[in-house]
Amino acid sequence: MLYRIVHWINEVYPLAVFFLYIGLFLIAFAVAFLIPAVAILLLIFSILFLVPFVFLNKILQWCERVLAPEPTPPPIAAVVEVDGGASTDATMVE
Repeated sequence: MLYRIVHWINEVYPLAVFFLYIGLFLIAFAVAFLIPAVAILLLIFSILFLVPFVFLNKILQWCERVLAPEPTPPPIAAVVEVDGGASTDATMVE
């Protein structure tokens, strides 16, 4: 259950951060004509906050790898002789 939650967050997180930055860009663009200093500060802080967002993404990916269930090996196919070994044809049985 915890793996599914972390996996879902890992799928949604990059897109959510992307749209957050698009929203910040729109706000900065609108404010740039009224108060240019606020737009410049918003730009600087958005670049600085990109580092923690990337670091959090790496932590989420690591958590997903740790919580991932162990992969099961594929079944080994057995070769069964048909016709008591009289013919050269063999059938694969799983």
